[in-house]
Amino acid sequence: MIRFGSFLLPLLWVAWGCGTRKPVPAASSRATDTVSLREMYYAAEFHYIQENWKQADSLFRRYIRSNMPSGPAYHRLACIAYKTGKIDEALALNAKARKADTSVEAWIWLDAELYRRKSEFVKAGDIYAAYTVKHPRAWTVYNDAARCYTMGGYDPSVLELCDRWEKAFGLMETIVEFRVQSLGRMEEPEKAAAQWAALRRKYPDRRYYRYNQINTLREYGSTDLAKQLLDTLLQQDPQDFELQALYCEMNTGYDTIISPYIEQIAQTQGMSFESKWKCLQKFISPTIPAYDSCEQMLRMLCKAHPKEPEALKALGLWCLYHGKAGDAAKFLRQTLNEEEQSLLLWQQYLTALSAGCEVGKMLSETDTLLELYSMVPESYQMKAISFLINGMRDDALRSCTDGERISDHNTRLVALKNYILIQAGKKEQDLEIDYVSQPNHTNAVMASVELALSQENWEKAESLLKGIFDDPENLEARSYGKDNDGNGWAFFQCVLQQGRLALITGKNKASAIHWLNKFLPESPVALELMGDLYGSQQSEALNCYEKALPCTTGSNRVRIQDKINHYKNR
Repeated sequence: MIRFGSFLLPLLWVAWGCGTRKPVPAASSRATDTVSLREMYYAAEFHYIQENWKQADSLFRRYIRSNMPSGPAYHRLACIAYKTGKIDEALALNAKARKADTSVEAWIWLDAELYRRKSEFVKAGDIYAAYTVKHPRAWTVYNDAARCYTMGGYDPSVLELCDRWEKAFGLMETIVEFRVQSLGRMEEPEKAAAQWAALRRKYPDRRYYRYNQINTLREYGSTDLAKQLLDTLLQQDPQDFELQALYCEMNTGYDTIISPYIEQIAQTQGMSFESKWKCLQKFISPTIPAYDSCEQMLRMLCKAHPKEPEALKALGLWCLYHGKAGDAAKFLRQTLNEEEQSLLLWQQYLTALSAGCEVGKMLSETDTLLELYSMVPESYQMKAISFLINGMRDDALRSCTDGERISDHNTRLVALKNYILIQAGKKEQDLEIDYVSQPNHTNAVMASVELALSQENWEKAESLLKGIFDDPENLEARSYGKDNDGNGWAFFQCVLQQGRLALITGKNKASAIHWLNKFLPESPVALELMGDLYGSQQSEALNCYEKALPCTTGSNRVRIQDKINHYKNR
């Protein structure tokens, strides 16, 4: 809000329009009378307008020495000093201008701007505040004063100014914003939030003041009070989507999703998917306890937004990690249809097929994967897995070899190849066992356990599996895929290996059944293994075999049918 003596400009144009246009005097010209002095001043103004600072400065200084009224000339010299970066000189010159002519109130704006440029914000604020005392209806000057006091950290002056501001105009949002900021810095969060409450009473239809009140308490450290206020407001208006979103944002870390508001947000038609996702994604993370109980919320979200890839993927992965392989495959395939292709997503989808009753479909889908990612070793890894689980061991080995041609000594391919060779009866000396140096790769653990089992080294196998299943963080990382490497299939093989080990040794059967039932309740291989582990528990064993039977073919189907007949004929 700066006015650099613009009241002089009309005089300049009057002088130029009087009919006799004389040349602009040079800085060395000598003024001898009033007319000449006036022309000198106009010439100085002309040079000022043209930004000829040196010529303008010289003429204004000569004019000052002529004993003519000097206030405007000093002000112009102050403006020139300001424009050429001489802030202190500008202040001194403008002080002379105001002393020479105290009637020109507008010149104070230059002082205020100069103090702001020097970061002396309180001095600038004092100038604006003093003006509001004389002119209490000057809205913009109140705003300038409050901003300067705020930048200077002079909060008591902000509050004093805001009181006069409100008296002149009534309670307004801008006034509240300045008060809230100052009261917050003064560690008065309740008083700060009360400002929004006052606006709510004045404008009850402006619902966002409620959200501001809550967020002010949160921002300045009164989280418990913010939650209490939010609970109260939600009881009064349980359908307010913004309040529900705040509830989501402020309440993560539950052991389970217990609030109805979260599910209301998922299914409501009153919010965009982006707004919902910003709120709900905090619960859609394996790293928080509430993740295990968010299935219903995710299903509601997908029902409300059936073509949103993020929602479909979140539900698909939840199902994959919680033993619902059929649903996982369905939702992950829909995700692939709706979004740009992703290698990781393809791996997760194919893993879901392998964990359920659709192992045959995996063969054709891996053909599509190889078309999309023909130069990526992970594609050959998934193809090899699909061959293996369909009983085509030689094809699986060939696929591993094809992948190794693309990537020299890929750790996971080597581990998978060794896993297959161990099952085929190869001895340790015939294996490439350097993958054991990669214990963080689930593939390497899987191959190491398979080697130990083939050597009847039960203690070694148990020790390797304990590293996964007895360490909650390690189990979470491998099962939920926190490493983000699409390596779920190898983890599922470790689950099966633990079941096989329990069956061989007779130890930890209950624990093995628990993990099989948690991660692979739809896998025919896992179901048969659970039936074997139940043993004498006839009804439980029979139930597992009968679930496995529809998903199996060939000799496997005959074997399971024999087990069913055995229990039924007891």
